[in-house]
Parts: sequence; C-alpha cells; structure tokens
Amino acid sequence: MQLYVDFEFNGHKASDFQLLLCSFDNEDVSSEQNTGYELNLSSSRIPASNSWLLKGANYENPYVFNMTMIINNNCGQTDKIYFTYEEVRTIENWLSVSTYTNLILDDEEYKDLIFRVIPSTIQRHKQNGNVIGFSVEVTCDAPFAWKKEVKELVLNGEQTVEINNTSDDNLSKYIFPIVEFTPASDGGFSIKNETDNSEMKFEKLLTNDKLTIDSKGIITTDSALDVYTTFNKHFLRLLHGINSLSIKGNGTLKLTMIYPRKVGM
Repeated sequence: MQLYVDFEFNGHKASDFQLLLCSFDNEDVSSEQNTGYELNLSSSRIPASNSWLLKGANYENPYVFNMTMIINNNCGQTDKIYFTYEEVRTIENWLSVSTYTNLILDDEEYKDLIFRVIPSTIQRHKQNGNVIGFSVEVTCDAPFAWKKEVKELVLNGEQTVEINNTSDDNLSKYIFPIVEFTPASDGGFSIKNETDNSEMKFEKLLTNDKLTIDSKGIITTDSALDVYTTFNKHFLRLLHGINSLSIKGNGTLKLTMIYPRKVGM
C-alpha cells in the first residue's frame, strides 16, 4: 500500500531523522492485502462419514509486513539528497530493538491503532553509492494490531457502566482489561460482569494503596496488606459485545481495554 506519512517508534518520529514512510509491503493499492488472518485447523474424519470434526483452531503466525522509508527533501526544497554515514548509524540504531515496541502511523486509516513490533531485517537503499532510504521487515507480537480504550470513574458506593468489547479476535472468548484502582478509604472493591455473571472481588483494601491488575492477571500494589488473601481469584473479563458492569467501592478506577484489530496492508 502506498503511503506518504510520518510514524512514531522507539521514542522518535521518522521525521526526526528526515525520513518519510512511503509504502507498506510494496503492494499496489488495487492488489490483495494481507490481514494477518491465517488459521491452523485441527480436525479428524468422522468414522463412516464424509464429514470432518473440528478439534480446534489457532492463529498460524504473527503479522509480518515491510516498510519502505525514503529521505524527505520536501519535494526538492532542501539540498539534502542522501544520508551521511553517521546518520545511517543513528537511524539503524533507532530501528534496532530487542523487545516488542509500539509503532504508530500518522495516517487517517490507521489512527488509534498500535502495532507492537520488532524489526527483523533492515536493508539500505542506495543511489550513486549513497544511502537514500531503508526497507524494514517487522514482526508483530500477534496476528493483528491493537486499539486502546480507557474508561475512568470516580466511585462512591455502587455504579453501573457498560463496555462494548469490539475485539476482532473471534478465537478468544474474552479480553481481560487492565484494572487500576486507588481506594479513597479502607474497604472492599468489586466488579461484577452481569452479562457474564462473573465477579472480581477484594474484601479489603487500604486507603491510597493503588492496586493494579494487568491483562495477564498479574497484581501489583504498594500496600503492606497481602491483597491476595482478600481476593476471590477471579479476574475481570469481557465477552464480545456489550458488557454490563456493577462496580462497588470508594475511590478512583481506571479500566484500560486493548482490543485486537485486523488490518489490511
């Protein structure tokens, strides 16, 4: 797909290095686009039948795509037509990361989407022996991109809210939000998903001791209280579609939902 946009990665924008993203996957706009949707199906034939029984399905591979970047000389309005040796080193060091890192495009079609990627190959484009751009193949941490939604609430007793889980991952029944709660007083805290009839509950938390539960179910807190002894061991989960949550507690609550998004490059 042809693009001429900026992007943010590893603490900098491409424009900080006078780079311009000009294409994804080097595909023509009219060509077929990869969405990352590739399933591995496990099945077995039913005896004495021409039908197969599906045993399971999972995504085959993470999403992989190519980016081509060129020097941006503002359509010839600057004299810069190639990168120096030191600039090449700086750009390649910027692109070289060892952990999944957020990549965000400054483009209307992909706004609000986060790609968590690691560049796997970096190639230089040269003209007359000078570097004028780069091609980078990146591998995502999943078969899709992500979209973040944040809901912040001030609690004083009981409150009901609705959250629409718009995940594109149809193989996973639930998503697990990040929960951050800071009690304004000693007491309990709970969130019951009335749609799913499941409840996350802490019998006792201490004033101003912030509680954080990440999407993998890891609990962190600065409290001297052993919160695990007051926890019912059920984490907040959201079904696809509308979820009605009954929340009890006194303090400030932040829910962060990170939804999978299928994309076409």
